[in-house]
Amino acid sequence: MRSAQETLDTLTTLSSQQVWLRGSIVLATVVFVAATAAAGDVSPILVALIVLLTVACAITPDSHTGTFLIGALAWQWLAGVDDVASPWTMLGAAAVLALHVAIAACTIAPPSAELSTMTVVRWSRRTAIVATGIVAVWAITAALVAVDTPGNVGVAAGGALALLGLLALAWPRADAPGRDVREGAMRR
Repeated sequence: MRSAQETLDTLTTLSSQQVWLRGSIVLATVVFVAATAAAGDVSPILVALIVLLTVACAITPDSHTGTFLIGALAWQWLAGVDDVASPWTMLGAAAVLALHVAIAACTIAPPSAELSTMTVVRWSRRTAIVATGIVAVWAITAALVAVDTPGNVGVAAGGALALLGLLALAWPRADAPGRDVREGAMRR
């Protein structure tokens, strides 16, 4: 565990990219809580916990606070939102995705470093693929709710695994050895 002085020293040497990423942690959490409030109810006690975890996560994203924060957000959603087909679900899921990506990106390089353009491009591409999956899963859920089918966890889990399998098969191999993503051609 780091001392308070070590944490302050780290915060004073953050790169501009790290400041932006840590700000994204806070913004994604605010968006999630707003989506929860729009789709249902929010618990003031959980919101207070979420605020504390968000601040801790933005200060030390390389700790376990991110895991606890995402758990608290899931708890808030499950406790406050009953409509599984709410369009707000997509915004909430996108906020969790942005939160996860920001936390992970904060931890792959020293706080004073800037991520390479190649890393940002790769991560952006992968994030866009997952975001597309969010919309697809919500659309399927909304369609099933519209035709009033009873819930079936097995079918939902199987569909999610099938979607992941298709994404894995269709995954562009832009990061394969010998491939230059910037030029879109193989190196010789």
